[in-house]
Amino acid sequence: MCKGLPSEQCAAENGCGWVDEYTRSDGRKVSGHCRTKSKGKQGAETKMEMKKENMAMEKEAKS
Repeated sequence: MCKGLPSEQCAAENGCGWVDEYTRSDGRKVSGHCRTKSKGKQGAETKMEMKKENMAMEKEAKS
């Protein structure tokens, strides 16, 4: 779990990433914090591939 980890521990944890302090467009400052890394497109692509495989298997089963 990444939430609440200091920057050093966050960097050492696999699956965690440090977000530096920044200012939002509404002027509010956000403190630096540790968060879970995004799976990004890779996760979406894997889901799409699995869906395509399932659809192909269903099509074969109906034939």
